[in-house]
Amino acid sequence: MKKIFLIVGIFITISFSVFYSLNRDKKPIEVKCDKNLAAFDIGSGTTKLKIVKVNVCEKKFIKVLSYMTMPVPYAQDLKENNGKFSAAIQNYGAEVIGRYVRASKSFNVDKILGVATSAFRKSSNGKELIKKWNKKFSVDFRVIDQREEALIGYDSVRLHDSHEYAVWDIGGGSMQVVENSDGKPFIYLGNIASVTFKNKLMKKLKIDGSSPNPVDRKVFDYAVNLSIELFSEELRVNKLKKFSPGFKFVGIGGLHKSLLPKNQDYYTFENLEERATRFIGKTDAEINSKYSDTMVTNIALIMGFMKLFDISKIHVSDVVLSDGLIYQELIY
Repeated sequence: MKKIFLIVGIFITISFSVFYSLNRDKKPIEVKCDKNLAAFDIGSGTTKLKIVKVNVCEKKFIKVLSYMTMPVPYAQDLKENNGKFSAAIQNYGAEVIGRYVRASKSFNVDKILGVATSAFRKSSNGKELIKKWNKKFSVDFRVIDQREEALIGYDSVRLHDSHEYAVWDIGGGSMQVVENSDGKPFIYLGNIASVTFKNKLMKKLKIDGSSPNPVDRKVFDYAVNLSIELFSEELRVNKLKKFSPGFKFVGIGGLHKSLLPKNQDYYTFENLEERATRFIGKTDAEINSKYSDTMVTNIALIMGFMKLFDISKIHVSDVVLSDGLIYQELIY
């Protein structure tokens, strides 16, 4: 028995010596802390791509390498094609996605993230289209529900700001508000948004076509009151809540950003009134914007919300859902 234990002991000693000699000259594996990430935000009216450098070891954002945005009217296409994406919008969308994927690869990204929102949730072939793109471009995009969209939007601001606020995101087909001041997150999920509000206004006023412009002062005032009416109904059914006077609102996304006066990172009710005056009575061509058809109604939509909740100022954070995806990749 002693002989057996002796043999086993010698075997273990020799094995350890061999393992040590084989590995003593090996260098430790280096961990790559700095990485490039690409995050797609495929919205109902615009497709955005943000490419950033981050430090995954320290879980911190370093810098933006590139930011791209392109109007792709998915929500409007749904309205005109009975709730299904047309072949034309699918082809155009694929062209934009392909261009952005190639741009991502030119920055040698370590990972491509991507989400699709409201229009893809509502479309009868939205998820099918995302699956097709995943296969075609070797990516892993996903259609997210509205609650997740709201939380990603909130995290978009958290990447850059740790204070208390309500994050207000208005897309083409959906709107989200997230507020977490007392540790119990309040999340509003609604369908009163840029394109849906414009379409509702046009339906009520029996305006044909895809644009309500030119909008005169009477129609604009009606639109502001319609916004108040719609959000009042959301209050009545307890989807929305009253916010404390002076509570900080942070707007995210291209719509809020488009309303900023020069050299300001916020806009006021008065700023919106001034902007509305510039566009009232003008045609799409005279407004001359990628989003001419919703420019005036967007202002009315927001003015109604601000008036109802007695909000004097909207701070605008230069972030999109892409920032929230990056934050979640770093933290979670």
